[in-house]
Amino acid sequence: MFSALWLTSWIYLIHFSFSCCEESIVSFFPKGEPGTVSCLPGSQSNHVVTWYRKDIEMPITTDNSSRVYQQANLLWFYPAKLEDSGMYRCIYNSTRVNKSLIVFENSIGLCFNKGMVFEQKILLEYNGKLTCPDLQNFRNDENAPFALQWYKVSPFP
Repeated sequence: MFSALWLTSWIYLIHFSFSCCEESIVSFFPKGEPGTVSCLPGSQSNHVVTWYRKDIEMPITTDNSSRVYQQANLLWFYPAKLEDSGMYRCIYNSTRVNKSLIVFENSIGLCFNKGMVFEQKILLEYNGKLTCPDLQNFRNDENAPFALQWYKVSPFP
């Protein structure tokens, strides 16, 4: 009797220690745009990963003709819709990682959301580099990153 109680207590303790401390990371996507959520850091992408919507116990499809699907480490949205907002869970090697997704709309009269601006400042007297965030997972057919062309849309004040 004592050993069964002891074993049950240890199982409960181990389960609680793993389930209480799950990582939770937030991703933001504009409504109508494609986006990816990564389960693992790039250096660990060789693990088998399974994605779930937190409130549904069925794995997300791997069929890349679906609007939302998983491919390797990534969860893809083509395009993101407001109803995609919520919690997602990826599981690899018995490790659970929670990801929160927030799909947002543009501010009225603008082609962006004022609260989600990725602001960058480069002083005119110095060389600088503008970066476009969260494009690392978008590749062409040869698995090379897309080439970006920047345009100046308004004169300096």
